[in-house]
Amino acid sequence: MMPFCVSSFSSLIKGKGYVLIFPPTLRENLLPIGCCVAFLLLVAIVKACILPKTIPTPR
Repeated sequence: MMPFCVSSFSSLIKGKGYVLIFPPTLRENLLPIGCCVAFLLLVAIVKACILPKTIPTPR
């Protein structure tokens, strides 16, 4: 399955009659959204805390 958020994939299916189906309850939609937000926060924390220590800055 290809991800729907990739711009090249969205241009491939544009105008082809594809329909996205989401779960009917808010709870079922919030769980994957929450997981994505948690992952993005984890990446931001790793970038802020770990990466600046490992990459030397030119002087």
